[in-house]
Amino acid sequence: MKQIIKNRNIGFYGDIRIYRPLGLYRNAMFSRTIGQIRNLGLILLSGLMLLGCEGFLDEKPSKNQVIPTSVSELEGLLYARSFGMNQDHTLGNLATDDFEITESGFAQLIQLERNTCTWEYDPFLEEVSGEWASLYKQVYNANLVLEGLASLEKSGVSGLELDQVKGYALFVKAQAYYFLLQAYTAPYDPAKSESMLGIPLRNSSDITISAQRSTLEESYRETVDLLLESLAYLPERVESRKKPSQWAAHALLSRIYLIQGAFQKSLEQAEMALAIGDELIDYNSLDPEAFYPFAEFGPENIYGVSISVRQFWTSMGIGVNQELYESYDSTDLRKTLFFYESPESVMLFKGDYTGNYERFAGYAVDELYLTKAECQARLGNEELAMETMDQLLSKRYKVGMYEPVEGISGMDLLTFILQERRKQLVFRNIRWIDLRRLNQEEEFKKVLTREIEGTSYVLEPGSFKYAFPIALDEINLNSLEQNPGY
Repeated sequence: MKQIIKNRNIGFYGDIRIYRPLGLYRNAMFSRTIGQIRNLGLILLSGLMLLGCEGFLDEKPSKNQVIPTSVSELEGLLYARSFGMNQDHTLGNLATDDFEITESGFAQLIQLERNTCTWEYDPFLEEVSGEWASLYKQVYNANLVLEGLASLEKSGVSGLELDQVKGYALFVKAQAYYFLLQAYTAPYDPAKSESMLGIPLRNSSDITISAQRSTLEESYRETVDLLLESLAYLPERVESRKKPSQWAAHALLSRIYLIQGAFQKSLEQAEMALAIGDELIDYNSLDPEAFYPFAEFGPENIYGVSISVRQFWTSMGIGVNQELYESYDSTDLRKTLFFYESPESVMLFKGDYTGNYERFAGYAVDELYLTKAECQARLGNEELAMETMDQLLSKRYKVGMYEPVEGISGMDLLTFILQERRKQLVFRNIRWIDLRRLNQEEEFKKVLTREIEGTSYVLEPGSFKYAFPIALDEINLNSLEQNPGY
């Protein structure tokens, strides 16, 4: 028999609350283990995460289970993808204007996805939010690792491996905070951020310690500080792209500063990342007939993050927005490398930088070029912005067909850059953050509309629905303040 434990403050870490075997917390051996692990900053559950054991949450602990005690074992906690590590939420993708949906495609979705697609008042029909729990699992594991590493340092252990894992944990924690901020807080407004609701900041793996929502400014500051600290420990570049690096930290910092409207800082971070690696793929070298045209570890892939899989991503009735699709002209190689036609005559997306069926939500060189160009344009360096766009777009068109950017300036140039940003970064969970930030500028405000089964749905700029509601179990268990409007 399974039971959802309703124990106050446990809700922040879904992996130790949801679907917990009946009586687990009363198990005497588990209690003894907790006492041992607190000295190491670890818990037994994460040892099993390290081993990737499926179904641990349905089993009682036993004496032969492993408690991580080495740097390499601690590092393994950050790889536990079966427990949601290194995954971004998918809610934002379901709420953007990048896709169109047929009636049959809509019918295939679960109710939560339907409500999110149509911006219903409360998309969460269940008490527990899988996205919230998954992202706080990432925070939880990162805290466990940082505590374990601190214990090892006190015992005299040191070295490059320990430092790099520390940097990895700091990055993972910051990235999880970034994901949470884009889903569960209102868009960043520098004039109001000190009084707006942020997220609970968890600085301990102790589940008995309560944490209320910080301000939005505090939440962003903590996220940036963690990334800046990680730079002192991370390697400059990791070829596998499965581990974070300074390259990735600079890329994420650039994205966050862009969200905050700190264009000079965003530009500086983008240039630091490009100084580590700035190679672009020549799309002429790719096969448009291939089902997965892009390699998993292509030169533009800085750090791989996937989007949690939902029915939404497998439906043959959900494809790219027709207006967006038609914005690629016949000489633009992205039109055939990114899309293919479904049996329902819907243009489906295939252009992920994962090299497989997973949706890419990580950091890539192409995004850096686009961020660099936008910041240059906003800072008045229009000639440099056009040169940056030429560097990128010359690799996206058929040989000899690309015409350099010229003769545009001011708002026209910025509009062009933002349009290309949307075309290049489609279905990467970036459109959602762009809508959130750009809707605060009068020139770029956009009303989103969707027509499904004869009913029109609308999402207005500035709507409270640009922040998703926190699930009821988190509100009730931890006395959290709900997002305004819900």
